[in-house]
Amino acid sequence: MKISYWICILSFWIASTSVCGQNKINWLVKPVLDVEHIWSFDRQTKLAMFKKGGKLGLINQKGKVIVPAIYDDYFYFREGISKVTQNKQKGYINIQGRLIVPVQYQKASNFSGGVAVVQRNNQWLLINNQGAIIATLPYDEVATALPSIIKVVKDKKIGFVDSEGKLIIAPKFTYVNYIGTLIYAQWQDTDQGTHHGFFDKQGKMVLLLDAYQGFLAMREGKIPVMKNKKYGYVDTNGKVVIPFQYDKVYPFEQGIAIVTIDGKQVLINGAGKEVSQRYDKIKFFKESKAAVSKQNKWGAIDINGKEIIPVLYEQVTDFQDGITIAFKQNQGWILDKNGKLQGILNQQYDPFMKFSNRLLKVYKGSKYGYLNVKGQLVIDYQFEAATNFSLDLAPVKLNGKWGIIKTPLK
Repeated sequence: MKISYWICILSFWIASTSVCGQNKINWLVKPVLDVEHIWSFDRQTKLAMFKKGGKLGLINQKGKVIVPAIYDDYFYFREGISKVTQNKQKGYINIQGRLIVPVQYQKASNFSGGVAVVQRNNQWLLINNQGAIIATLPYDEVATALPSIIKVVKDKKIGFVDSEGKLIIAPKFTYVNYIGTLIYAQWQDTDQGTHHGFFDKQGKMVLLLDAYQGFLAMREGKIPVMKNKKYGYVDTNGKVVIPFQYDKVYPFEQGIAIVTIDGKQVLINGAGKEVSQRYDKIKFFKESKAAVSKQNKWGAIDINGKEIIPVLYEQVTDFQDGITIAFKQNQGWILDKNGKLQGILNQQYDPFMKFSNRLLKVYKGSKYGYLNVKGQLVIDYQFEAATNFSLDLAPVKLNGKWGIIKTPLK
């Protein structure tokens, strides 16, 4: 290997071990919050969940309590509304923390298309986002499916109603899945056997797939299906567009798909042409990059199949904020989206850790601190607990109390 390469590596090692203003903490909220734990801020709601007395609540970026810690389950906002649980009963709050549907139901779904399904006294109801009852649903089981479409079950058969509770497809399916705006379904006829295919939201059949034995999610107009124990792809008209020759396939994304042939995985384009080398394993793409392996060594490729990180590491993490960590011989090599070396980790590491907002939470002994993408310690090891940065903020615990710090990056 060239001497210049090793000089470059040595310079990165020296830089990564230097400390750059790591004792300066930019507090947004001083460590005065007497709670058990605070999670990272949610990028959508800009709120953070906290735990106190074994119950859960929400705070804003200034540490103000938006939802008091009175609920039992995690919050998950859909359409600006989250289901909440108290004493095994369900209700709903909005993003401002106001209870908009009383906690009174045995079961409840997330909102979808402005409606949700709930159960009270073993009776299923369809409600709107003000909590008003739209319809009573006389079925054994009910769940939201596609926006404004409700799945219903009667005598173990699946059907669908609309957002007003009106029947779209009478219960007849044995299995369903949702692909974009379409319903994939399987059903049985007494005379003609088992069938499967696609239906639209109005209940009209779009494509019958009886000629094929298997099915995976449709993406980008291509449907992975199996015939005679081999996989290929058909279009939305049922025409074969990529021949049946693969042992395993995945749906198309960003114009490419991962397929298995002769025991190896490879990328193909929409015409079925191989656009990468064959690997033992190709992981799913994150930020248009994917980790790949050969003979227990790992590297990474881009969405075009180009190898941007050579396959010589023990492990490569998923890309996050354009950064990955490649581990080798107890060191972490910090690489950018082009595979260019940014810094080297010499600290104790967790092989699943990722950069967030271009900062990495690390620990030493029982204390947490943060590194930048060059591997430099920019916030010293001092916190008893810490979270990943999100929205350039991170809740941390110091001397038994929680506070919120700002990113040290310019």
